[in-house]
Amino acid sequence: MKVLVVDDDVVSRIVLMHLIDSCGVHDIVEAEDGAAAWEQLEAGLRPALCFCDLRMPRLSGMELLQRVKGNPDLQAMPFVLISSATDRDTV
Repeated sequence: MKVLVVDDDVVSRIVLMHLIDSCGVHDIVEAEDGAAAWEQLEAGLRPALCFCDLRMPRLSGMELLQRVKGNPDLQAMPFVLISSATDRDTV
């Protein structure tokens, strides 16, 4: 199973990738922000699952989710938004 991890914070990205790897998933692709992830998806990357940070520069997690759900080839992909935010409005 291929999993895409998208986060602009390298430490958060590495921690999440380690957690996914410890669950037995070893085919992990990473992207430093939503724009980089979208470029990979447009180029043909088809992960079984995507974990994506909510707040990122260039293209946020919510904007990436909207693009994914608007694309017939990608819209069925499970997409998990993650965030370290604790404020009520964001949550």
